[in-house]
Amino acid sequence: MGTLTEVKKDLKEKWLDYWEINREWIILFCNYSSNRWRKTPDEGKRPMPEIILGIICGLEPNFAENFMEVFISLNKDSDALIRALGLNFDPDIELKKRREEREKVQQEAHLLPPVSPLDDFRKQNL
Repeated sequence: MGTLTEVKKDLKEKWLDYWEINREWIILFCNYSSNRWRKTPDEGKRPMPEIILGIICGLEPNFAENFMEVFISLNKDSDALIRALGLNFDPDIELKKRREEREKVQQEAHLLPPVSPLDDFRKQNL
C-alpha cells in the first residue's frame, strides 16, 4: 500500500473501471429510489457513498484493511469520506475526460519524430 495520494489515484481508476463495466446495474439500482444519487461539483451525479465505498473495498481489500476503520472512526459522514478520497465526481463525466486525455496522449505520441540511433548515441556521449 503506497501513500494516501497514490491510494486515492488507484481507487479512482479502479472505481472508474468498475463503473464502466457495471454501469447499467448500478444505474438501475440507484434509480429504484431517488435518494441513492448525490449531486457532484461537476454538475453531475454519482451513486450514494455506501455503494462506492462497498465497491472500492471489494476491489481493494488492502485499502479496506488499512484505511477504512481509521477513516470511519474519524468521520462517520460517508459523503465526507467520498470527498476526502477524491471520488466526489460524476463517473460518466470523468470517464469522458479520461478517454479524451488518453486520445490526446496517443495523438501526441504519433506527432513526435522517431528517435534515431544517432540521437541515442549523442545522448550517451554528452
